[in-house]
Amino acid sequence: EGEPEDPVRLKPPAEPGEIGNGPDDLLYMEYCSLCHEAPSRTAHGPEGAQALVYRMSAMMEMLDMVPPSEAEKQRLVEYLKAADAK
Repeated sequence: EGEPEDPVRLKPPAEPGEIGNGPDDLLYMEYCSLCHEAPSRTAHGPEGAQALVYRMSAMMEMLDMVPPSEAEKQRLVEYLKAADAK
């Protein structure tokens, strides 16, 4: 009857080839695949990018993980927003 649904995967995962090998792509994968499958960059829309990055950073702190620095958070927000601009 299939595998049980993964409760952590809330948004569609990134499609093959969607994430490149540039510095911001690697930063995204470094932080956004620690606890769950990296979602598609367009899954949350440009208006939700900042709230998402800061919410996930706070969750990381609650789990005693090292969250992105402020500069990295801004890079992640811009990276997510840029995906919707394409």
